[in-house]
Amino acid sequence: MSGFQGMDTGAVEALAGRDAQAAERLEQLLSALAASVDSVDWVGSDAEAFREDFRTLVATPGTRAVQRLHACGRDLRDQVEEQERASQAGGDEGSDGGSDDAESGGLLDGLEGLAGSAMDIGSGIGHGLADGVGDMVSPVLDRISATAPAVSQLIGDGAHLAEELEDVVDGGRMPPLSELASSLALPVASAVGVGWNAATGEDHQFFSDRGAARVSGDDVHVQDGGGAPHSVAALLDDVSGNYSSEGEEIGKVQVKTVVDPDGHERYIVTVPGTEADIGDPSLGWGGQGNSRDWSANVRAMAGQDTAAMQNVRDAMIAAGVEPGADVMMVGHSQGGIINAALASDPSFNGPGGYNVTTLVSEGSPVESFDLPPGTQSLNIAHGGGLSTGVSSGPGGVPVPDGIGVSGDPVPTLDMGGLRADGSGPGSNHQEVVLPGSRDWIVPPSSGAAGGGPSGFDAVFSDHNQNQYTADAYAETKNHSDGALARFENSPDVQRYLDPRNDVRRTTVVDVGR
Repeated sequence: MSGFQGMDTGAVEALAGRDAQAAERLEQLLSALAASVDSVDWVGSDAEAFREDFRTLVATPGTRAVQRLHACGRDLRDQVEEQERASQAGGDEGSDGGSDDAESGGLLDGLEGLAGSAMDIGSGIGHGLADGVGDMVSPVLDRISATAPAVSQLIGDGAHLAEELEDVVDGGRMPPLSELASSLALPVASAVGVGWNAATGEDHQFFSDRGAARVSGDDVHVQDGGGAPHSVAALLDDVSGNYSSEGEEIGKVQVKTVVDPDGHERYIVTVPGTEADIGDPSLGWGGQGNSRDWSANVRAMAGQDTAAMQNVRDAMIAAGVEPGADVMMVGHSQGGIINAALASDPSFNGPGGYNVTTLVSEGSPVESFDLPPGTQSLNIAHGGGLSTGVSSGPGGVPVPDGIGVSGDPVPTLDMGGLRADGSGPGSNHQEVVLPGSRDWIVPPSSGAAGGGPSGFDAVFSDHNQNQYTADAYAETKNHSDGALARFENSPDVQRYLDPRNDVRRTTVVDVGR
């Protein structure tokens, strides 16, 4: 048996390809890191020292590694070509092993090139650590480590925006204006996160949307029975009971299994809205365990698949909702956004997924989502805007007096579902606008008609979930022929709200990330 083994040209060619891919990825990462370092608004001696250390410890050895990887790939491909030429020339005459020796030497050279790349990086970082222990290297490495996740996030958000714009330019899917605006906001927010992390050396997770946490048995709470909802207002009341207590790091998703008189099971999935401190830019905008933070609103409106959406998928599986089941989804604010985003996903709502027949939301901007024809959506909003009081002027002539504000602005963030080509939402979207309360931003004079308290309390009150529930009860009671009552009494909705229905079980799932 010969002591030599011929080259596996296919394996060596694959190795050369991996070298090239690794070089390209490393080059992209170095470029992104360099851009983030240069973009930080930071001056002074510390800033210059940081940038110099970045060039010395990261950029230079990294560039050398890229060059070595490219050279190694080229060398490996040259060796493959040489082997193939030798094989063709040798024909059936056999070989004395000299060609194998040459190929083995080429492979060793290639491996030495890879080793040299690794040694260059290690040597550069090692010398940097030795030279700058304590005062200089640790802050540099902290900043690089803190900045890398934000850079990756920025690249992803930029790619998402590019895809949206490409659709517009190529005449493909025409995204809603609110989706475009949200997609544009994400790279800006991620760039802020890059600068913040680089300046402080900490990962603040600003606008971060880490993966959803896996649901375990301890997260699933099952109760036999439960209150059966028989009105839209009762559906909304269920939302209130599933908001987490202040300060909790988890969210909740409720699934009710409803059985009609014929024994057919349907499911009502309830998702609360945002549960985060809007004034905390770290926790409230990406860092907390509850996935329904403020940044998740923007990501879902931009058409991205969020951890909060995955939480709902996981909760439904944990509650035993089988593919093909009839589902109604109910949500407040972000909960409505999550439900509409899921219902517009064919893998969730369609063959192989669920049959989402109905969406009910309150205070949610949902008209921008593309729902299939078999899914009906109702959103309840509080209307209003700017208004004035009235005083008696000279000669008793009525004159405006004061400026008031009312209504919930959140549902208007979908821009009415308007798209870049001028088209609007589908006919299966319906919005019922109820009167909002009014507060004064410029108080009227004493005695003016329509007077009231000053401030913006009415705006916050009009987005409040409990206020929506109370007003929905009043609307159906006082206007039995109104749009809300007609929706409530429609056959598709009554399948879930029929007074003869029973709730077989209520499942509440703790979710987060």
